[in-house]
Amino acid sequence: MQKKIRWNWQQEDWPDFTYDHSLIAKIEQDFLKKTYIALGTTQALGIEEQNILKVELATNEALKTSEIEGETLNRVSLQSSIQYQFGLSANSKHKKVYEDGIAKLFY
Repeated sequence: MQKKIRWNWQQEDWPDFTYDHSLIAKIEQDFLKKTYIALGTTQALGIEEQNILKVELATNEALKTSEIEGETLNRVSLQSSIQYQFGLSANSKHKKVYEDGIAKLFY
C-alpha cells in the first residue's frame, strides 16, 4: 500500500521542520558541482546564445509545471510570451492569455 503524501502544513512538525544534513550532503555536493559547470559553460556563450538558453529553460519549466497541474500549453505562444517578458524580440501574434500569464512568473 502506498503511503499518502501530506501537504507541508499537515506534517506533525509543521512549521518546525528538521532534517539530517548528512543524508543529503552527497546529493547537495553533486548538485552544486553540476551548477558550477553549467554556470561556467553559459559564461562562455554570447549574449544571444544566453538569451536563447534562458528562454528555453523557462519554457521547459513552465511546460512541466503546467503539466503537473493538468494544463497543456502552446509552446510557441509560451516562448513568445517569455521572450516578451525578458525584453527580447517576440512575435506578438503568437501570444495567448494563459501562456502570457505563466510567462509573467519568470520576470
